Amino acid sequence: INRACWPRLYGHIFEGASSMKGVLAVFIVMLLCHSVYAKPRVYRGKGAAAHDKILRNRREECSSQQCAFIQAGFQENCVLRCISYSCYMEIFGKEELEEGEIDHNRTRLFNNCARKEIAEIEKKEKTR
Repeated sequence: INRACWPRLYGHIFEGASSMKGVLAVFIVMLLCHSVYAKPRVYRGKGAAAHDKILRNRREECSSQQCAFIQAGFQENCVLRCISYSCYMEIFGKEELEEGEIDHNRTRLFNNCARKEIAEIEKKEKTR
């Protein structure tokens, strides 16, 4: 922008204190409207982190013990079966992962299923 034109184009915004208050008011209203329509954050709760830790521990245990004899790139199906056989059959039973395949969607579904299973086991143990 040509510096000679700048005051003519934008100078009216900064004329006097009253126009600055108007600009500030518009900015605040826009900020408030944005915060009102912002998506609320979903908290999973206190137990979710503990369930994730149990899931990670199971994964490490399975890959280092029960599935250790399988070559690294081929052991994902074994590890998933070891973590939760019922969830594995529900999510991957009809179509197993191929060697080296990563399926983020089904892995997410599997992890959700395994977390629910862990929560149910913990709930049963508390009622005993």
